[in-house]
Amino acid sequence: MLNNLKPIGKQVIVYNNFQNIEKLVSNIQYNDNVLFIGSKLNEVGIVTEAFYIDYMKKISNYYKNNKILYIPHRGENINKIKKIAMIENMEIVKMDYPVEFYPIFFNSCPKYISSFYSAALISLSKLYPEIEVKSFFIDSPLIYKQEIKEAYQYIKTYVEVVNLND
Repeated sequence: MLNNLKPIGKQVIVYNNFQNIEKLVSNIQYNDNVLFIGSKLNEVGIVTEAFYIDYMKKISNYYKNNKILYIPHRGENINKIKKIAMIENMEIVKMDYPVEFYPIFFNSCPKYISSFYSAALISLSKLYPEIEVKSFFIDSPLIYKQEIKEAYQYIKTYVEVVNLND
């Protein structure tokens, strides 16, 4: 649980209950789109670009009846983003602000929000309890296998984790 963080040294931990954001989004309209938060998994060597693109195609198929709004991570390779844009039902949406503000700026919110693993999935699930939040399990990491496993164990306590290779 996030409330059990212990400060180190003279750190002060302030918990955000998102109260001000919740007021702004109380009348948000929901749509059938999927908001997918991109990741720079291949840029840091966790998976190959080909693996990432293939997995995005699986996610496209998983949500075949929905438009997927892909929000690239600021560190993602532009050529990879162009390849993702060519996948059926994928649309690239660039944002210059935290993804948690998407419904505020667009005055609507997708019913589905997904990523591989991201702290944003946790905050989004708390801010918008009406949405379905899913984390897609990357099962072929080249490096950081134990850390990735631990990240999924943690995120699983907040959102559903989907393994498309089952």
